[in-house]
Amino acid sequence: MSRKGKKSISIMKVSFLLVILISVTIILYYKVSKMIYQKQWEEYQKELYQNSLKYGKDLKFKEVPEPLSKLNGTHPRLYLTNERIQELRTLIKGPLKELWLREKSWIDEEWLDKRPSNVYYYDPKEMLWQRRVGNMIPHYAFCYLMTQNETYLQKAKEWIFTALNYETWGPYPDLAKAHLLYGISLAYDWLYYNFTPQEREMIRNRLAAEARIMFLASIETEEYKTMWWHDDYLQNHLWENMCGLAAAGFALYGEVPDAEIWINQANIKFNKVLDSLGSDGASHEGVPYWSYGMEYLLKYLDLARQLLGQDLFNNSWLKNTAYYRLYLTLPQAFWKEGMSCVDFADSPRRDNYGPSYHLRKLAAEYNNTYAQWLAEALEKAGLSEPKASWLNLLWYDPSVPATPPTDLPTMKHFNNMD
Repeated sequence: MSRKGKKSISIMKVSFLLVILISVTIILYYKVSKMIYQKQWEEYQKELYQNSLKYGKDLKFKEVPEPLSKLNGTHPRLYLTNERIQELRTLIKGPLKELWLREKSWIDEEWLDKRPSNVYYYDPKEMLWQRRVGNMIPHYAFCYLMTQNETYLQKAKEWIFTALNYETWGPYPDLAKAHLLYGISLAYDWLYYNFTPQEREMIRNRLAAEARIMFLASIETEEYKTMWWHDDYLQNHLWENMCGLAAAGFALYGEVPDAEIWINQANIKFNKVLDSLGSDGASHEGVPYWSYGMEYLLKYLDLARQLLGQDLFNNSWLKNTAYYRLYLTLPQAFWKEGMSCVDFADSPRRDNYGPSYHLRKLAAEYNNTYAQWLAEALEKAGLSEPKASWLNLLWYDPSVPATPPTDLPTMKHFNNMD
């Protein structure tokens, strides 16, 4: 072989060795970095736990509410129990059939082939795309509970474990974190026995860490920044965030020592919300943010009734708020996609969430036949946002008839808005 050929082979060998060396260095760097990050995360979790106990020492139950005590150690317990699931499986073949087929068709046709990456969009300021991840998880879990179809279970798991791998749930404690807390807490509870012990531990640890961050942001501390929404009782952010915190507390109660702290913190906040609301049902935030906040207010109130034995629905604002949505509804002749209500404040002419299932809940609670009519009219027109439409199956009361508002006065003055 010529000297030139031998030199080329030597260069190739050196290059090959360099590539191997660089590759090994990158792999070692990645592994070491991951180990360091994992250690830092574990230390941070311990710090969060200690401070949750420290600042929540006065928020422990003096006496555990009887419903929560009875359900301690059992799953599911958030909205659903095994008995309720069996009942619903029968009802979706009867009076709830139409609502169930709408829900199932929406999931099958629009979301069964979607992945969490499909809802991503560039939003470093708030990371609000994570809300959709949190929203979708209960849909898949609910469909699995109704059908026992493994496809839905695997979709729920796919979205959950993708979210567990997010470095942060939102850039700070607010809406993105709230939605993930709520959605994953429900799935953890509903699908508890469909996870392996290792999977449950992974979910539990992340939920607990994120709930502690949310809790510490909702109070005044020396170590953590208190978020602006912590005492803004008429602003939707507080409602979403405390509902997410409560869901995590209820799901992890009996497994995580400070879960009762989060439950009681949320309960205190929501009682102040109800005390702060006016009497006529109006919202200064406009219809779209009314529907957003209403969703999480109703979600919480239902959990409080079931698990704390507190009936907080005896409230004038809640009794009248369906009329607020009704009177701000545009004439049906003008309804079209993205336009069904009057806009004011920083609101478009559509609901951000629902409102069909909100209105059905209000109809059921207060025998409001007009709310029942509006729920069905908006849904049939395709103008209800199905962000949590599985709630239709839980909140619809077929014994409440639907009455069109033809006998109501044309105008209504909501004087709390003056």
